[in-house]
Amino acid sequence: MAELEFPTWTGSGGPADSAWRTCILGDVRLPGIVTVTGLSCGIDVKTKKSKGQDGVTSTDNGVEPSKFAIEVWLNERTWPEWLKAVPKIHPRRPGRQRQPVEIKHPEPNVLGITHIRILKLTGTPPTARGGKKYRIEVEEWFDEPKPVKKKPGKEVPKHTTTQDYYGDPNELARRMAQTQGYILPPDDPDNISTQLY
Repeated sequence: MAELEFPTWTGSGGPADSAWRTCILGDVRLPGIVTVTGLSCGIDVKTKKSKGQDGVTSTDNGVEPSKFAIEVWLNERTWPEWLKAVPKIHPRRPGRQRQPVEIKHPEPNVLGITHIRILKLTGTPPTARGGKKYRIEVEEWFDEPKPVKKKPGKEVPKHTTTQDYYGDPNELARRMAQTQGYILPPDDPDNISTQLY
């Protein structure tokens, strides 16, 4: 597995400076000069304003996955290295959905982003002065949410809920008493015996 020294600050020279221009995806160190752009990290919030009311209602919908781009600038010297790296990071490579790709770069790592899914790979035509550029669009990867286990409890039969009944409230009470095994009062018209219903 390729290693990357975590930098102190850019401009200090040496390994710390080169860490900002280097990115490792899985076990592949991307060749050329690499920059991470468009990275933002936040939560998904639904804000709703009620008509005629002051203020708003804010609902937290959980973590919003970060989407960002990794831009790679290549020249003639780094082109052969890129050709070796592409099959390992290509978004259409076999088994791409089975495992996330670990990312090592100071920008996403300082925000806690350590695994990504590669979404798209876009290249620009090479030029004599500018070399060739690729843009790798990625999204933060999360484990699939685990289903919430419900605590075992007493289930209420559907026919005893008030939302299914719109008639006589005494009839609803009789139904509930019958399904829960209570003895009906002697003066109840449905009570034809003293046995449990």
